[in-house]
Amino acid sequence: MILHSFHSEISYFPSSNKAELLAVISALIVLPSNSEVTIYTDSNNIITGYYDIIDRNNFIISPRKFFKIQTNNIYWSILREIIVTNNLTLDFIKVKGHSDDQFNNYINEFITHTDELSNLVFKPNNLINLDYIPQWNNIIIECNLCQFLKKKSKVQHWEKILNLNRNGKYRHPHVNVDWHYIFLMLNRDIEDKVESTYFTSIFSSKRKKQSVNLLTEEIPTVEKRKYLAHKIFDNWKCSFCEQHDETFDHVWMCEDPEKYIWKS
Repeated sequence: MILHSFHSEISYFPSSNKAELLAVISALIVLPSNSEVTIYTDSNNIITGYYDIIDRNNFIISPRKFFKIQTNNIYWSILREIIVTNNLTLDFIKVKGHSDDQFNNYINEFITHTDELSNLVFKPNNLINLDYIPQWNNIIIECNLCQFLKKKSKVQHWEKILNLNRNGKYRHPHVNVDWHYIFLMLNRDIEDKVESTYFTSIFSSKRKKQSVNLLTEEIPTVEKRKYLAHKIFDNWKCSFCEQHDETFDHVWMCEDPEKYIWKS
C-alpha cells in the first residue's frame, strides 16, 4: 500500500545513480528515529554502493575516503549521517528491472507522466564527518576530489596554451585538433611510466620542451631569427636549398637531399 508519494527534478550532473540515491535519502529523512526499513530497488549500484561504502566500514568513514568516491560522495555522506543520527536499520532487496513488479511498475509510470519542475535539493550543512564541502563556482564537487583537481588543472593549462597568440590558428572552428592525443604525447614519459612522477628528469623535461616547440612552431628557423637580428639575417634563405625562405613549414617540405639526413 502506498501512503505517500512525490516527484521532483535534480540539477547539476543528473544521472540515474544520483536519482536513485536521492530517492533513498528522501525516504529515510522522514522516518522516525530507531526505525527498521527495507528498501526495494532495481538499482544494483545503490545496493553495492551502500554495502561497500557505508556498511562495510561500520559507518565510520574518514573525509579522505569520502572524497575518493567516484561520484555522489556528498550524498553518500548525507545518507550515512541520516542513518547514524536517527539510529536507523537499513536493508535492501534487489528487484529485477522490468520484471512486472507491482510497485516498480507504479514508480516507472509515476515518473514518466509528470511535468513537475521543482528541484530536490539537500544542503550538506553541518555534516558531522565533513567540516568543509568543496565547491567550484558555488557548485558542490560531487566526484573524486583529486581527479577533479587534476582535470581542472589540465583544462586550465590547455586553455592557456590555446589562447596564446601564436596558437590562434588552432582556435579556428574548422581546425580539428585531437588535444587528448597531443597531451598524451607531451606526457608520454608519465603515461608509459618510463620516468617516476616523484622527481624531475632532465631528459624528460628536454624532450617535452622540444615537443612543445614543435607544437607551437617555435624552432629556430631563419625566419624566426630575422625577428631578433633582421640586419644579419635579412637576405638569408634556407641553408640547404638556398632558394626559399626557411619557415617552419619549409623545414619539413624542403626537397634538398641533404636535408633528409638532417630530418632523420
